[in-house]
Amino acid sequence: MKYLLVLVVVVAGLWLLLRKRHPPAARPATRPDKKAPPSLAAMVACAHCDLRLPQAEALPDANGRLYCSEAHRLAGPR
Repeated sequence: MKYLLVLVVVVAGLWLLLRKRHPPAARPATRPDKKAPPSLAAMVACAHCDLRLPQAEALPDANGRLYCSEAHRLAGPR
């Protein structure tokens, strides 16, 4: 039993010594298999129902007001 304990201590000591000589490689900031987070888009409110939606998806009317759907654009502002 005493030899087993000595063996464990020697192996642990060697592992720590080698680890200090050869530190692990630096990890990349992002993993290559993960997708990048989507970019943040400007959010606007529908002039009819006040729903928040990305500006790229909003439908403008002749006066420049933005709507969430064609039905709300035709209905006009509240």
